[in-house]
Parts: sequence; structure tokens; C-alpha cells
Amino acid sequence: MKCIFLFVLICLTVQFSYSWKVSEKCLKKGDNTDKTIDIADSAAEIENLCELSQREVQRENKCNEYCKTSCDANHGVCGSTDFGPDQEPQHCYCYAESDF
Repeated sequence: MKCIFLFVLICLTVQFSYSWKVSEKCLKKGDNTDKTIDIADSAAEIENLCELSQREVQRENKCNEYCKTSCDANHGVCGSTDFGPDQEPQHCYCYAESDF
């Protein structure tokens, strides 16, 4: 019984640790980046702030909350793909509201 309890405790610790590291990585991404973005005429990638994993993009199909906040602050709309041929669906993009 003690072995089962210990195994479950270890599994929960590993899961929590992984989740925390993923969140921490996202929050620390933009430390040395200019966070000002210009979305006047076209889509602008929010460089190095937060990147969604491919799985998260497919599952959620939306931007990370931190990226969305940056878009809103610049009067833009948040999206997870760019219009161009070099689409990187794992990044968050800001679009001028008139693009929609």
C-alpha cells in the first residue's frame, strides 16, 4: 500500500513540475525583447513573448492569454496563424482590427 501511495505521489509531483516549467518558460520568454508592436497595416508577430506548442494550437485554436493582452493593448485582434506563406502556427500574431 505504501508503494502505491509513493508512486502516485511521485507521479503527481512530476506532472506539477512539468506544468510549472511550461508556464514559467512562457512568462520568461519576453524578458529581453522589445514588447512594442505595430499592427497598423498588417499582421505582426508578437516576437518572443509566448509561443503555443503545436498541440495547444490544435486543441485550443487561440492565443495565449498573455499574447492576447498584448494585442488588446495595441488595439489588435489575436490569432494563432499568419496570412503569409511562412505561417508558423505555434506563434501568436496580432492583426489590425480592419483585417477582419
